[in-house]
Amino acid sequence: MQHDSLWDKTRIELIERLDRDTYERYLAGVVPLSYSNEKGLFVLGTQNDLLTMWLESNYGALIAEIVGEILSCRVAVHFQKYVAETDGAIAVPANEPRAQSPAPVRKAAARPRGGPKTKPSTRRAPSTKSAAAEPEERTIRPDYTFDSFVVGDNARTAFAAATAVSDNPGRVYNPLFLYGRVGLGKTHLLQAIGNTLYDRRKRAKVCYLTSEEFVNRYVEALQAGTLTKFRRQMRSLD
Repeated sequence: MQHDSLWDKTRIELIERLDRDTYERYLAGVVPLSYSNEKGLFVLGTQNDLLTMWLESNYGALIAEIVGEILSCRVAVHFQKYVAETDGAIAVPANEPRAQSPAPVRKAAARPRGGPKTKPSTRRAPSTKSAAAEPEERTIRPDYTFDSFVVGDNARTAFAAATAVSDNPGRVYNPLFLYGRVGLGKTHLLQAIGNTLYDRRKRAKVCYLTSEEFVNRYVEALQAGTLTKFRRQMRSLD
């Protein structure tokens, strides 16, 4: 089967299993580059390296499952960056893509993972009415303050660094990177910085995002053609 017709069949099934809005938002820009029956490899093209990794992580297993059902065999799906030209899509990498071992057919999540499962009491950042990133939609917990943080021996350095950042935002420890086991207070300290800024500057622009949420919004801006607006909004934050 030709890669174009294979992708057409796959697209129809993707829209069935997800929904048209999700497909248009994340997968409409994907281009089929090649299919090798001998290697059991289906190569799809995307616009940049970050999008390539994100799509492979979030939708690679689902696409491999669908393609496997269409062809009645196990197929590995590989994403790679490509350059679109008027007469077609030309893959950028000179070397042949390294195929991952085909994963056993399994049900994949229909939508990208991301965001908290429960929504605590929140404090909203000032609205900027953005269509591309809308950082004001993400909220921070008002009870996550430095005063409510219990400083243990394993968190003294992180606590000192976080308070220093809140005293001189954008100047001290920029960026600040916190690493540690679950439950040691990383999220608490990061949101405490934001709460301190709110207390000192009522019109402060603060945005709290997980790395996955940031990538999701970047991908949405990329697909919508609003990367310039996305960058401007991110750079306008305090």
